[in-house]
This record gives sequence, C-alpha cells and structure tokens, in this order.
Amino acid sequence: MPALSAPCPHFDYPYNYTGPNNAPPEPNMGWVPDPNGFNPDYSTVSWQPTQQYIVFVHGWNTDYNGATTTGETIFKRLWQRGYKGRFVRFYWPTYTGFTTFNDSEYRAWKCGASLQQYMASLPSGYGKDLISHSMGGIVGGSALQKGMSVDNYVLLNAAVPAECFDTNSALNQWNYTTPDGDTDPGTKALGYIGQLSTVSGNLVNFYLTQDSATTYWWPLNQQHAKPQRFNSGASGYFYTPGNPAGQKLGITYMTTVGRFVTTAHEAMAYVDQSETKATGGESRTAGAISGSSDMDNYGFGTDHSAEFNLPIQQVEPCYYDILKNLRIPQIYLDSAHP
Repeated sequence: MPALSAPCPHFDYPYNYTGPNNAPPEPNMGWVPDPNGFNPDYSTVSWQPTQQYIVFVHGWNTDYNGATTTGETIFKRLWQRGYKGRFVRFYWPTYTGFTTFNDSEYRAWKCGASLQQYMASLPSGYGKDLISHSMGGIVGGSALQKGMSVDNYVLLNAAVPAECFDTNSALNQWNYTTPDGDTDPGTKALGYIGQLSTVSGNLVNFYLTQDSATTYWWPLNQQHAKPQRFNSGASGYFYTPGNPAGQKLGITYMTTVGRFVTTAHEAMAYVDQSETKATGGESRTAGAISGSSDMDNYGFGTDHSAEFNLPIQQVEPCYYDILKNLRIPQIYLDSAHP
C-alpha cells in the first residue's frame, strides 16, 4: 500500500508550562517520510494511474500499527471501487489510553500545521482530497485554518464540535458556562464557536446518529473532563466569566503561581465545553459543511469505526458515497448504485 507517515515533533503538555507571557511556546511543526519506507508514488504499473491524491488522517488513541492497518483497509476498499490514484496515510502522534483525550486534542490542533505543509508539498496537476476519521477532523480543520487547499474533504465520525463549523444556536444541546458565550470578544475567540466557520472547500459530514464515541463518550468528556482538573481537583484549569478580559481562563497549581490561558488551542482542548454535539453525531451541521451523508443508512449502528471494522459487503455503499462526494469516478458493482 502506498503510504506516508507525517509525525509532528514531540511537544510537552501545555499545563506543565509556567513561564512568561501565559502562552506555551509554539512547537516547530513539520512532517517526515514514513520511516518504514512506504511511498505514495507508484513505480511502473500495469494500469493507467489517475492524477489524484487521497490523504487519510486517523483519529485518537491509534498507534502507528493501528493507523497502518486502518489505512490499508481504506486503500483496499477504495481500490475495490475502482480508485487508481495515489493514497497517503498521514500519521500524527495522538496519545493512547482512555484518559488522554484532551491531551490528544491539543496535539491535533497543533498537527494541522504539519498536514497543511504536507498537502502544499504535493505536485501540481493532481487532484488533492482529504479523508479524516474522528479526532483526525481536528487535524484537518486546523490545517484548513492555516490555509490548506484541498478539492474535497470527507469527515468520517468527526470528533469536532458542530459549533466549530456552524454557529447556529439551534444546534446547542447544553447550557454550560463557557467562553463560547462570553461578552468579551477576545475571550469568546478562545472557544470552539465559529473556529472553522470560515474555512472553504467542499466539506462533507459522514455522520452516525447513534455513534458510541461521538454521541456518548465524547459528550461525557465535555461534561466531566473540562475544565480539566488535577490532584483530585486541587489544581487545574478554570473559566471565571466575572474576571477582567484576558484573565477569565487560566490554570492554578498547587506549589507554583498559576497563569492565564490566552491561546485558543489550549483553551479548546482543556477549558471549553462544547454547547453542541460532535459533528460526526449531528445531522444538522451546516455552516462551512457543504453536504452530509447519513451512515445510519449503511447499518453501522453504534460502531464508531464500522467503515474499517465491517466486511466489504456491508461497507461497499459507504465507500461508493465517499468516492461520489470526493467527485472521483468509480466502477459500479451492483444495480443499487447506477
């Protein structure tokens, strides 16, 4: 399988930073070829390759081997539907383990810079499409914020707040006290709301309304793990709307002086609670989202990764719709998809 890995350089947990200016230093982001030698470019082949790249970004709690397996599955399913372009697996260093969601989200926002750089490095004259899964949607959204240009973008089970793309208050599900509703524009800009509402491109939301991750575990994390606390609640992040502008978000420490939070990536990952469902569980997400596809129609039930876990006979309609929304020609295997 043609593939490429693009890990970000290591960077620390932001809450360990106690230096000046209230802002952890920005990591020097970049990408590197897969150390195992996978290459997205074909050598001499017996078929006529198409001038096309599809780049896949995996989600949270996935190690290198897991990302490789998932990428192989997607490539095979696309190939079986007639795709003959190039395929790239973009690996970013998510943490693994049940309690690492917020830490990984912070990394995902940072890794958008690496994805943007990689997409810009692809040769001209090729179509360039993106597929992301779960928290990979944070990486993709962050890359779009930084000016990434793609022709089409399919978000599978996106673990991205719907309010990032769509600021319509009709999507609000909860009544949290968050920066999203703060009267100070600078404070509000640190929250989720509208962060991705001005990105451009053909973005298609593949949602699953009973998804166990985006409709159950993800809301629980928003409710109980934000603002994130440490040491049995004795220290950690806070949002105090009555504080002066610039001092409403911060972090306290048990043994050192705390600091204020002044950057959106840290605020979203550790402080802000989304007022909306995740995009991957919200059928009504619009705004920067151009279109949608209901994965309930594929019989995926509650399986957050059904498109990778289920046999080809069951996922074939899903991959038909993925290629259709990427506007890529494909073969037709049955009369159900004329």
